[in-house]
Amino acid sequence: MQAWNDGTVSKDPTTRLQTVKNTSWRHHQSERPGAQLSRAVGIRPQPDQVADEMAIRGLAHAFADAINRRDAAAFESLWDDDGVWEIGAPLHSIAEGSTRIAAQFLKLWDALEFFVQQVHSGIVTIDGDRATSRWSVQETGRRRDGGPYNNQAFYEDEMVKRDGSWRFVRRNYRYVWLDLKSTIGGDVIK
Repeated sequence: MQAWNDGTVSKDPTTRLQTVKNTSWRHHQSERPGAQLSRAVGIRPQPDQVADEMAIRGLAHAFADAINRRDAAAFESLWDDDGVWEIGAPLHSIAEGSTRIAAQFLKLWDALEFFVQQVHSGIVTIDGDRATSRWSVQETGRRRDGGPYNNQAFYEDEMVKRDGSWRFVRRNYRYVWLDLKSTIGGDVIK
């Protein structure tokens, strides 16, 4: 037996249901059942926006996956033909065009014995066929000379949707913390 909002107690499920239907919390719901607000206050997400956001999130994760597997072809496929990949100070580099971006990726990887990139939280903003995003990223690796590579950073992105697929137009990597001194122990397992 349960007490409901009006303080009465009822064993009859029909009475309990009617009491719940009449409670004030229903007046706080939106006019459309199931409607929810997006991060932008007052804007309701459309089904295609939800699908686009999921695709963009998948793009960020596919980027990390291609890096972690050292898959240059998969990495190149994530970029618009005229894309720009910039890694900020203190290890600044920049590559323009998907082919040059893939070559830069391999050059950076060649200096590493192992490397793992993890994508954490992200914010996505979509405006038609263009979008921006920002991601927290953590990277851990060891250079071939035995030196460490650890960092926390943000990727700030611009994407475009062409022929139904999202691609990076620009990715800018901004270091927040970088450790090139602390030893990383252990063995690389291949």
